[in-house]
Amino acid sequence: MGYDQINQSLDMISHNSARALNIQETYGLEVGKPGSLLLLPAENGFDAVRRQVPVGYSIRKGNVIARTKPAETSINLGAEEAITFKR
Repeated sequence: MGYDQINQSLDMISHNSARALNIQETYGLEVGKPGSLLLLPAENGFDAVRRQVPVGYSIRKGNVIARTKPAETSINLGAEEAITFKR
């Protein structure tokens, strides 16, 4: 899959599924909506899929119900260096 196809697949599981389930009135970020969402530690949708990032925060109706601390990876080839797996 290319960059555009990956972003379209993310729309398929978010915007399009809300439309299919007929929950558009409660879907999206607006004042008065229930505030249920997932926060991913990624720069964009492509980055989230490419690195298979874990969910950073899971929020349901405005309350944090789960949180994952980011993993730290380093390599030591003479001197320790942090690895982020970002380009």
